[in-house]
Amino acid sequence: MPFEIFELDPEVEDVSVSRRSFIVTINDTKTLHVTVTSDAGQIQEWLNMAIKSYEGHIVSIHIEPRPFKSIYVPPYFQPTIRSLFIAIGRRVLVIHFRNSCDLPGFSDELSDLYNGDFYFLAKHMPSISRWLIKRGCVPTYSESVRGLAAIKTGREELWTAGLKKIVQDVMGLAPDPWLSRRLKGWSSESLSPELVMQGSIWAYMAFEVAQTCRQVPVAGDRRCYVVTIDDANILRVTVTSDAVRIQEWLNIAIDSYHGQLVGIHAEPRLLKSKHVHRSLQPSIRALFVAIGPRVLVVQLRSAKDLPQTFVDLLLLFDQFHFVGMDMERIARWLNESKYIMKNISEVRELAADHTRRVELRTAGLKKIVQAVMGLALDPILSRRFWLKRWSSKNLSPELVMQGSIRVFMAFQVAQAIRDHPQPEHQQQGSSSGS
Repeated sequence: MPFEIFELDPEVEDVSVSRRSFIVTINDTKTLHVTVTSDAGQIQEWLNMAIKSYEGHIVSIHIEPRPFKSIYVPPYFQPTIRSLFIAIGRRVLVIHFRNSCDLPGFSDELSDLYNGDFYFLAKHMPSISRWLIKRGCVPTYSESVRGLAAIKTGREELWTAGLKKIVQDVMGLAPDPWLSRRLKGWSSESLSPELVMQGSIWAYMAFEVAQTCRQVPVAGDRRCYVVTIDDANILRVTVTSDAVRIQEWLNIAIDSYHGQLVGIHAEPRLLKSKHVHRSLQPSIRALFVAIGPRVLVVQLRSAKDLPQTFVDLLLLFDQFHFVGMDMERIARWLNESKYIMKNISEVRELAADHTRRVELRTAGLKKIVQAVMGLALDPILSRRFWLKRWSSKNLSPELVMQGSIRVFMAFQVAQAIRDHPQPEHQQQGSSSGS
């Protein structure tokens, strides 16, 4: 078996507080630092240490014993959760319960993760979410690893696959069959090293899959990000509502840009259904502005909280041409803030006129990019996040990444149409018809 585990001797003997520490080695290449405890104070201490030493935003969560796969097993016959594994990077926290209702007083600490910039992922995320909600911990940002893997690979069967198959298809690795074994002893007073090792590896492998599925990496300090689409397109993103930083960004962006187009995008996006009245559409909470590969994200505390400084500085854009999706909505919204957009173009209209395809007047960005540029956008960019996430105190990296790529791709479509006003086959057609 390519795994090893050994328990570290406790530095302080305290019979009133039970904490055990382990080192789990995977194939001599990866080392996990595992802490087993049910004490709320130690859980908080572990979270503080793990978060400070981790520069990412993904948190993996795993439960044991795992649910039975058979569709014939009703929920009330599924095994009761006895252990919770939380992986932040290569640090794993194991919380072992004496009984099904024995959740230690750490719901506030775990909620801090949910309400921050962290994104929870798990293979059994719906079951885990329901279980946590009953215990006062409401998951806000969560995703099923199965769903991520299915979208990443385009293979529908991964929506119901086991972690072994998911790891194989996404990462090209063949996990040891031992990991799929259903071990006994989860209801015991103390977890054996074998149980600790198996659950920790499960949690970490789900974390690795999630990292791999995040095709576009985001790194930064919550205000400045680098979004890498491919080797040719690297975006520099600034998130701010501060007047001074907005002015600095505009000065740098305009000085380094020699074009005439400015991309603009609003989130959350309009609901597609024609049966949704305008008054029921979501309010704009974030505005994305792209000048070349530089993107400014202005987050709004309320629907009408556009910084006046930003409105004033938009006057500097009078020499530029605004392009984007749903431009009528953005122009109407800015008009309420006493700013009238003069030179605007709807990307849908540009694409429809350029390709002579009428259906593009109502198409989404993914279809437009495919039709105009011949590029296939990752399906995850079309995903709609919960409206509540756009109203949070700080935009998560996933939201920043998605909005930044969408505004840049709309900008790229408009630029491609400007550089190539009419497709070659249309030029030939008009010549032959004259």
